[in-house]
This record gives sequence, structure tokens and C-alpha cells, in this order.
Amino acid sequence: MITLYCKTNCIQCKKTKLFLDAHRIPYIEKNIEEKEEFREEVKLYGFQSVPVLIPNASTGLNPWFGFHADELRKLKQK
Repeated sequence: MITLYCKTNCIQCKKTKLFLDAHRIPYIEKNIEEKEEFREEVKLYGFQSVPVLIPNASTGLNPWFGFHADELRKLKQK
């Protein structure tokens, strides 16, 4: 399962969710504004901004931040 760290009024987060939903790619959403622990998890991955996408290990993809259609398309193929 993919984990998506996001914020409520983040345009790149919304675009990422729209892509995932449109392509029926399942994910767990963790809004960093709702829980401090989610903010801390983002920091542990080495990121300071959202969206942060953590693919499951079976995809062979590394975590990334920001809206990256090319990386999202790779998820669609997995």
C-alpha cells in the first residue's frame, strides 16, 4: 500500500490524490495537519514539505515529494 503525506489546502497534494484516484491506485492518506506524529514521520523520511509519497517496497520506487506525474505513472504500471 502506498502512503501519501499531505496537507488540506495543498495544490500539489490535491493533484496527487486526483491522479491516484483517477487511476484507482490505492493509498493511505496521512494529513500532517491532523496529527503531529505524521509530521514527524515525514521528517524521518528526510522531507520538509508535502506531498510525500512512500511507495510500498514491491514497486521498487523510492519515496519522493511534490507532484511528479512521471513517478506517478510508474506506480500505475506496478
